[in-house]
Amino acid sequence: MSFTLNTNKSSIITFVVVFLFIVGWRLLGVGILDISIITSCLMFIMNPRTTWRVLPNKLVFLISSMSFVILALYVVLTTQGLDLSLLTRSVRVPLGILGGVGLAIWCLNRGLPKETILTYIALAITLNAIFVLLMFALPSFRAIIYNLTGALDTLNYTTTIAAGIRNPGLTYGLSQTSIFQAIGTLISLHIFRAVGTNNKTKMLMLVFVVVNTISCFFIGRAGLLLSIVFIALYGVTNVKRLIVLAGLVILVLFYYFSFTSELEKEEVKVQVERAEEIINVLQGESTNTTENMEDMFHLPEGVSSIIGGYGMGRSEYFYTDSDVGYVRIIYAVGVLGLILYMLNMAYVLLSVDKGVLKISEPFLIISVVFFVLNFKELFFYSRNIWQAYCVLFGLSVVYMNGRLKGEREY
Repeated sequence: MSFTLNTNKSSIITFVVVFLFIVGWRLLGVGILDISIITSCLMFIMNPRTTWRVLPNKLVFLISSMSFVILALYVVLTTQGLDLSLLTRSVRVPLGILGGVGLAIWCLNRGLPKETILTYIALAITLNAIFVLLMFALPSFRAIIYNLTGALDTLNYTTTIAAGIRNPGLTYGLSQTSIFQAIGTLISLHIFRAVGTNNKTKMLMLVFVVVNTISCFFIGRAGLLLSIVFIALYGVTNVKRLIVLAGLVILVLFYYFSFTSELEKEEVKVQVERAEEIINVLQGESTNTTENMEDMFHLPEGVSSIIGGYGMGRSEYFYTDSDVGYVRIIYAVGVLGLILYMLNMAYVLLSVDKGVLKISEPFLIISVVFFVLNFKELFFYSRNIWQAYCVLFGLSVVYMNGRLKGEREY
């Protein structure tokens, strides 16, 4: 299997496109200047007829996409135009699917094997992890990135964010970004196991694993816990590799103790204490987080449980006192709306090629992550994770079903 990172011009261009598709931010925080949406559009526009022809279950795709738009308009109507968050998502979700298929076609036309694209996905996610670490280490760099992305306008501005201890990189969330980085750990581990005897690639993937996992410490506990689970599942048992892994961690710790101020170290202790909750949870103990989560499982009463009407729960006048994704969706569009909300996810799972495991086990694991972590917060169609998911879907559709075999005219 050819998991490679070439440095020729064509490969660099391809990686940049993959990076912008997955990690693309909103220029200056302006929604209409969303780079990931723009890239998705471009990937579809480049091969619209071929993308549409290759796309499986077209009628189901149209029904699921239109249902999402109707739900979004319903939320806009019931909140008197004060909650537009679902409207943006209703555009980004189907565009991600079309763009993912279009991107895979574009890569196939450039003669790139599917394994190389998987490596580009891992590199793109890891690059955001590097941004996270640099934003922690360099306040001036952090200010530049926040000015570029406008993320401070959407983040819950806590003391740890103000101090630069928790950073989202080029994204717009903390817990969800930590899961995004954990997905980078997952894909890197998958490549590490699949690459065979290529020791250079194995070492590179170990670096990716370390960088993504450590970045979760500066973003959110959910991703840190998930990274630990992935590492345990895939198992890096070779003694030499464990030594390399430990050496990389020691280098990071050396940097921390050598180049961070006493004030920053004191602030990092808060993150250490938050991370210690992971051990408590694994031991079955109750924590502040688990107790808070218990209070978040509640539903609207009466007819509202059927039709919703409270918005997505984060606008100024329509706030739902819960982070749980399923709860927020039901408050917005009711139980029936929840079913329609998940149609795009159902479409992808029903349409993906049965040979997806040859593409990537992470595809199935990410599918499970969507459903499970939506009990924690609104993870369905989470911005960056969904974009990476759509690339994996596109690889399955284009590379596995043989419909494009021998075709290069577009």
